[in-house]
Amino acid sequence: PDQGGQAGQGELAKKLDSKRAVRIYDKCMEFSSNKELNVLDYGGGNGKIMAPFLENKHTCHIIDYNDKQLTGILKIGNDINNYQTNVIYDLIICSHVLEHVSDVSNLIIKLKSLLSPEGIVYAEVPQEIWAGLRIDADPVTHINYFTANSFANLFLSNNFEIIEKKQLISN
Repeated sequence: PDQGGQAGQGELAKKLDSKRAVRIYDKCMEFSSNKELNVLDYGGGNGKIMAPFLENKHTCHIIDYNDKQLTGILKIGNDINNYQTNVIYDLIICSHVLEHVSDVSNLIIKLKSLLSPEGIVYAEVPQEIWAGLRIDADPVTHINYFTANSFANLFLSNNFEIIEKKQLISN
């Protein structure tokens, strides 16, 4: 009933999601051309992170099990093994999804095959080891726990160039 944390979201959660969406948009646009982008959000629930991209007329696709996307976002599949598109993406977003994936290196390789040569991947994960495991508070279990170095190495070992990495404290 609450797959992807979309149902029953309070106003504070919506406000924080909106701020995060704008932060991600601004960061991605620093490294992208000013043209209209083909954007893929992998594991983005209803697409709430893509709202600023939609507002700025970018083409937005999503791969997620959630079937209720925001208006203007085209769902192209449930997961990386069953998508329907021949689009090459300028930007792929993985925001708080890689910690849930069993074969994360394979996912990164498959996403790279959907990326244009000049394209970028924006990836964000929680660094929560220091705070203890939140399994009781988060029913969608995290199976990968990253440090800043292990997260960078995931991409470097799959032939990505890291153009920026940052560690933030947020809610």
